[in-house]
Amino acid sequence: MPATKRPGTHQFGKSSGIVLDIGIVGAGIAGLTAAAAATLIRLGHSVYERSRFANKLGAAVNVGPNAAPVLDAIGFDRKKARLVEVMEGKQFDGATLKVNYSGKYDDFASRFHAPWYFSHRVDLHNELKRLALEPPAGVTPATLHLSSPVASVDCEAGLLKFQDGTELQKDLIVGADGLHSVVARSVLGTDIPAGVVNECAYRFLIPTSKLLNNLVTKPLFQEDVATFHVATGSDRRLVWYPCRDGQVQNFVALHPSSVYKKGPAAKEDWHGRGNVDDLVETFSGFHPSLVEICR
Repeated sequence: MPATKRPGTHQFGKSSGIVLDIGIVGAGIAGLTAAAAATLIRLGHSVYERSRFANKLGAAVNVGPNAAPVLDAIGFDRKKARLVEVMEGKQFDGATLKVNYSGKYDDFASRFHAPWYFSHRVDLHNELKRLALEPPAGVTPATLHLSSPVASVDCEAGLLKFQDGTELQKDLIVGADGLHSVVARSVLGTDIPAGVVNECAYRFLIPTSKLLNNLVTKPLFQEDVATFHVATGSDRRLVWYPCRDGQVQNFVALHPSSVYKKGPAAKEDWHGRGNVDDLVETFSGFHPSLVEICR
């Protein structure tokens, strides 16, 4: 298909009446944030996502004081996204539960001009999608194209080339297509290999109610405020914190890749299923209440 271009789209602004034609590659958190911002200032834009959004998975993420003002600026609704404001942090010995550090974070808003939040990734993503696709009356929303994988980008021509052979010309292309970015590779002319960190992580979510109903784990989840927890061993740690209005607890169990059952050379896999027995064995030296969480 020949390249297509919307004519006369080289200025932008709320009052000019002429807008840039922007192509955003990727509809994850970065891509939808860019789309929401472009919608706010009335720029014409389309978002191209390779997936079908059929399986919206993900654990929790941190929204730090440097990110929160950006979300505020694009009209992000913290209540709709069910964000949890962090109030304190604790670090303790994984085997004995002896607290080695405890700090209050309720002054983050005054110290850093914005709070620190925990968010379920799906909730964050849904609110950003709402901002991009459902703007106030009179504002043209972004156009979201699913199942639209980009194969390459011609940076000089501003040309998006899709895997189905379609080509689209844009005034501006925003690359937000993740770790294995096609846009970045096209700009730099080379792949950007990920570095080896020799560390693996199990990630999982557990309803807070389930943990409170378990007599072994209940004592760990009775704080009055949202808390960031880190239980440490000599070479591994279990991290957890609440999200989704405190109704869900997010866990990250980090350990050396050398103890992973597939070995240190196991390929990178962001969607691989973990094995509960392996998780329990990896953290068997931790306190019984922490091992119970892993079960």
